[in-house]
Amino acid sequence: MIGGEGFIVLNDPELKEERSYSISLGADFFKEKGSNSGYLSFGFFYNRLTDTFVLREMEGGRKSRVFMRINGPGATVYGAEIDGGLKVLPYLEIDAGWTFQKTRLDEPEPEFGAKEIFKSPNEYGFVRLTLRPFTKTKVLITWEHTGSMK
Repeated sequence: MIGGEGFIVLNDPELKEERSYSISLGADFFKEKGSNSGYLSFGFFYNRLTDTFVLREMEGGRKSRVFMRINGPGATVYGAEIDGGLKVLPYLEIDAGWTFQKTRLDEPEPEFGAKEIFKSPNEYGFVRLTLRPFTKTKVLITWEHTGSMK
């Protein structure tokens, strides 16, 4: 139930499984010097989706909305990511990561005409500070960013 309204989701009798074909390439670099260390990681990814699941609203019942899960057109998601971190003191570490991506539907979304996947940001990332003031104590301070979405 969403917002007090009931939903029924039925599967199309000819529904095919959604598939994803992925390729990724990355490199990691590590460096240690005494008690200090650091890393840097780069990655690229490409995902091809076929027979994606789409909900189509049907004429429904009186107390709930009825949707049919059908196969829609394909989509592509691709991008790059970078992560890094430093341990600068025995009790202080900093890590950060950022991802940039593009999403494209094979056909525009019928209701709004968009070719981007809804609720999927073009960028997202984080920064995390880890403090270890005592032997068995860890304090994490984290900032997360999620870019704008349709």
